[in-house]
Amino acid sequence: MAQEMAAGKPDQQIKVTTRDEVEQLASAFSQMAARMRETVAAVTAEGNRMAAILSNMADGVLMTNTEGLVTLINPAAAAMMQVTPERALGHTFIHRNCPRS
Repeated sequence: MAQEMAAGKPDQQIKVTTRDEVEQLASAFSQMAARMRETVAAVTAEGNRMAAILSNMADGVLMTNTEGLVTLINPAAAAMMQVTPERALGHTFIHRNCPRS
């Protein structure tokens, strides 16, 4: 189960019927896996919510990283800059001869 969880599969359950520390360990792993599933679901839901908000905003939103590369651009910003989001992502914010949509 630990190897499966490390591989990114937190939906594991260990069934142990002993009354010793092995059962306690198995129970702890099962609880940890359940919390991981809840956390991943919450983060995914929040990401989906933010994506929906950004996609439907009338205001343009553009985010760059420390190197000035575009890491996020919503459709309104892309329309203002006359570029597709796919073409803007990974490019610098100020770019001469920037390919248009």
